[in-house]
Amino acid sequence: MHPRLCALVSEMSYEGRLASHAAAAMRELRMPRDAPSLAQQQHPPLAPRRQTAPQEQATRAAADGSDEVRNLLTRRAGVQFVEVVHHQENTQSSPEEAETVAQLCDELLRTRLHSPDGERALRWEDVLLVAPYNAQVRLLTKRLPAAARVGTVDKFQGQEAPVVILCLCHSEFSDELLTDPRDGEGGAPSVHHDGGRGLSFVLNRNRLNVALSRAQCLAIVVASTKLAEASAKSIVQQRELNFLCRIRELGVANDLPEENGCVTTESFPNGPSCLASSRAPGGGG
Repeated sequence: MHPRLCALVSEMSYEGRLASHAAAAMRELRMPRDAPSLAQQQHPPLAPRRQTAPQEQATRAAADGSDEVRNLLTRRAGVQFVEVVHHQENTQSSPEEAETVAQLCDELLRTRLHSPDGERALRWEDVLLVAPYNAQVRLLTKRLPAAARVGTVDKFQGQEAPVVILCLCHSEFSDELLTDPRDGEGGAPSVHHDGGRGLSFVLNRNRLNVALSRAQCLAIVVASTKLAEASAKSIVQQRELNFLCRIRELGVANDLPEENGCVTTESFPNGPSCLASSRAPGGGG
């Protein structure tokens, strides 16, 4: 993993003990903004799509002559968090996120991958598209060309690629969806409106870490703008929401501080600064 991404995974799950190989710092995407689209040169163009909120903003910016927010892709390496406005209440699939992923893929296929082995065009096989639910996998599979690698976290266990895009699908976590299956009476799992899996499934720390650590260079998390605003009902859920807030914090911030060309775990403040509110018994934090 690139040091920027490795530092996040190490901080959240390995108490800062995980380190990346020195050569990994050489991996990055080169983004020629005005170059011809490699996606159009190498693959059939993606089907026309309805614009989502980020794309509408990009279109307006282009009309205004601004180049700074025209593209969704803003990171060469590390982690990027892309927020999407959901126009409907989604749980296991999100058309808005699928459209955003399609635009990200189009932008990615214009980039070049720089690594210790040299530089080459990024290809479809270099991108893993990950979703927590099969419903979103089907939506992405239908939306994207056959060459796209789409699947769940479990499918890609043990695999790696230069870029990973992870969809979180949910529009928000309502009170019903916040019921923790580990908090049911007598140890029995509680029932969710989304088929028994909500916050504690999508934001499970181990699953998120597995998804993020599939990326060798860049991990992109695509999520609803409201997802991090949920109120936890248990200590476990508070930690899970804090992890999401941490990813969001690092994924939307400016370039992370670097030391000798790479980011170290010491570059990160201790603990997340975006703390989810808690309704855990006793107000525990």
